[in-house]
Amino acid sequence: MKPLEILHIATTRWLTLRDALERILELWPGLQDYFEAYGTESEKKYFSADNEGSLELLVKKISENFQRDDLFFNERGICGMQS
Repeated sequence: MKPLEILHIATTRWLTLRDALERILELWPGLQDYFEAYGTESEKKYFSADNEGSLELLVKKISENFQRDDLFFNERGICGMQS
């Protein structure tokens, strides 16, 4: 696989969770090949179709619920919807 580069530096890390998970999914085939060749039995089991599907669902849910433009964050990290 072609090595990937850093996309951008984020000031608020948890807001980039979706992007990080999408990168993992992009790298999934290469990671799967690597761990099948060099990983332990438990690492090999991780790369199942069910786990890949779960990551895809998580990305979708994060996109729907936490990456919306109408959310705001106060000084205590609590989020709500702007009115």
